[in-house]
Amino acid sequence: MNLAYPTRRLVLLLAALLPGALAVAVLAPAFWLAAPALLLLVALLALCDWAWAPPQSALALSFNYPGAVGVGSAFNFGVTARFDRVAPRRVEVAMARDPLLDGSGARAQANVVDQAAGFGFDLRSAGRGAALLDQLWVRWQGPLLRLRQLLLAT
Repeated sequence: MNLAYPTRRLVLLLAALLPGALAVAVLAPAFWLAAPALLLLVALLALCDWAWAPPQSALALSFNYPGAVGVGSAFNFGVTARFDRVAPRRVEVAMARDPLLDGSGARAQANVVDQAAGFGFDLRSAGRGAALLDQLWVRWQGPLLRLRQLLLAT
């Protein structure tokens, strides 16, 4: 699943422009077209932000984890996000929750350095059986939109 949705910055920018647009339309009716043109410009910038963001195909994920752990044992689940083209400045990762793993369902943020960002989740085995981390969310932000939220399911 690949989603893009507005950030707080874009919503606040549009909310700040709306009263000004209304004031221009009321106080200077001859210039009423300037208000929708400005709002259209902001919408166009947001669309460009979405279009120029790194696509899903530019992202490669790799994982580092032990094959087996004992009950009560702590271990590190490592995730590396690597971009093969233009990379965002910051990436966020969230993992699904599993009842057999204490610490699952966690989120992490990391700055992208040299086209890659690394994350480490400290987990602990809470019970017997095979734990399943079947979903991982990855998202990154452009100047106006939070872009390309990916749901990776196994």
